[in-house]
Amino acid sequence: MVKHKNSVRFNSQTAVNLAFLVLFSLCIYVPLFFSTYDLIFKSVNQAAQPITQNQQESSYEKYITSPGSGLIYTKELIGLGNSLKIKYLGVHQINDVVIGQQGWLYVDQNNSMKDFMGLAPYSDEALLNFRNVLEYRKNLLARAGVPMLLVVAPNKETIYPEYLPKAIKRVNNQTRLDQFVSYFNTNTDIPILDLRETLRRARTEYPVYYMTDSHWNTLGAFIASSAIMSEFKTRFPNLPLHTLSDYKITINTIPSGSDLPALLFMKGMFQEQNVVLEPINPKISPFRRIPYAVVYHDSFYQDIEPWLTPYFGKVNDFWVTQGDPSFDGAFITREQPTIVIYLMVERFVDKFFNSYP
Repeated sequence: MVKHKNSVRFNSQTAVNLAFLVLFSLCIYVPLFFSTYDLIFKSVNQAAQPITQNQQESSYEKYITSPGSGLIYTKELIGLGNSLKIKYLGVHQINDVVIGQQGWLYVDQNNSMKDFMGLAPYSDEALLNFRNVLEYRKNLLARAGVPMLLVVAPNKETIYPEYLPKAIKRVNNQTRLDQFVSYFNTNTDIPILDLRETLRRARTEYPVYYMTDSHWNTLGAFIASSAIMSEFKTRFPNLPLHTLSDYKITINTIPSGSDLPALLFMKGMFQEQNVVLEPINPKISPFRRIPYAVVYHDSFYQDIEPWLTPYFGKVNDFWVTQGDPSFDGAFITREQPTIVIYLMVERFVDKFFNSYP
C-alpha cells in the first residue's frame, strides 16, 4: 500500500511538471507561430535580397528580440523551458547540445556522439579519398621545400567521457580518429600529431577543456602548442619551449557565457572553471625562431593562437569552413612559408580533406 501511495504521488507530481512545461511551450510557440505567419506574408510582397552567411545565422536571434516581433522575451522563455526540461524531465540532448553530468555540456556535430559510441565509421573509400587529397597537398608542399604537420584536437568527450549522459556508452571501441590515424600511419608518411594521450595525461593535474564550451581551455591550448612546437625541434634544434613552470596557474569558478549555454539560451545558468596562466617572468622576450608559418584551422585555433604565434616571425592563418579546403597551391609557391600546419578538431577531420586541391 505504501508503494502504491508513493506511485500515485510521483505520477501527480509528474503531471504537474508536464503541465507546467506545456504552459511554457504555449507561451513560446503560439506567439512564434503567429509572428512567423505574419512575417511570411509580409515577405512575399518584398523583393528577395541576398544576405550573407553571418546575417543568416543571426537573423532568427535578431528577429525574436526585435520590438516589432512581439517576442522580446522569447529567448528567456526558451532558456527557462530548456532548464525545466533538463531538471524535471531528464532530457539529455537539446538540438546539438548534449547535457552531461555534474554541469558538463558537450556538442553533437557531424555524428560525433555516434562516433564516440563507435557507430559511425569511415568507409574504405572515404579513407582512400582523404589519403589522395593529403598526399596531393603534401607533394605540392614538398616541391616547395615546405614540411606539413596535421594536428588533431580531440573532441571533449574523448578526454572527458565520464561526464557524458549514462545513455551514451561505447558499443565499439574504434572511433573514426582511430581509423584515420591507423590508416595514415600504415599507408603514408604524412606526419600526424595525435594529442589524445598528451591531454589525457595533463587532465590528471588540471582541467584542459571547458565544462560548458565545446573547446579546450587556455591550459589545454598551451599544452597542445607545446606538443606542436616539440615536433619541430629536430628541424630547429635551438628552439626554446615554454613550460608550465614558467607560469602561475589559478583556477576559479565563474558563471558560464560559453558557446553551448548560448545555444540553449541559458547563458549564466551554468558554472565554469576558469583557468588563468600568469607568466612568472612577464619580461620574457618573444622567440620568433621560425620565420614563417601558414596555419589552416577551425575554431580550436582561437585559444591556441596566443601560445603559437610567439614562436614565429610571421603567421598567415586561414579559417577553413566545412567543405571549403581553402588550400591554394599558388599562394604556397609564392609565399614560401617555413612550415604549414593543419589544426582541426576530431569531429571535423573529414571536412578538411574531402576535396581537392
